[in-house]
Amino acid sequence: MWGWLQRLFGRPAPHEREPPSDGAPSTRVFVAAVVGESFRNNDGTSRQEIIRSCRIGDALRLIPEPTNPADPNAVAVHAPGGQIGYLRREVAARLNKQIRDRATASAVIMDIRGGEDVPFLGVFVEVTMTDPSVRKAAPPPL
Repeated sequence: MWGWLQRLFGRPAPHEREPPSDGAPSTRVFVAAVVGESFRNNDGTSRQEIIRSCRIGDALRLIPEPTNPADPNAVAVHAPGGQIGYLRREVAARLNKQIRDRATASAVIMDIRGGEDVPFLGVFVEVTMTDPSVRKAAPPPL
């Protein structure tokens, strides 16, 4: 439907536009669920108690665990009070590959669910991947 506009005006339809090109590193943002929140940490601390002290927007650390016996691609999710779980296996594998390729990852708590009717709290995080080796093309000079 928008093809005729593109042919007429020489630019893509509004919903098809590329993000502005400014020469900045390539950035991708996605939402991921944390798993393993119902388990205790190796030091005996309760992940559920740590989650109860968290707030939406809290910064998190994503820590690869290459020596994890269950999954060498495991990525632990740490809040200020300690570990709250792991990223799902599929997400962790993709994230690990990008980190090995020099990308950086940061995360914040996007949502905390559960509690009263559900016995355990669950966490969703917003992950931002920045790859300095892939730069968006700078716009041509005017």
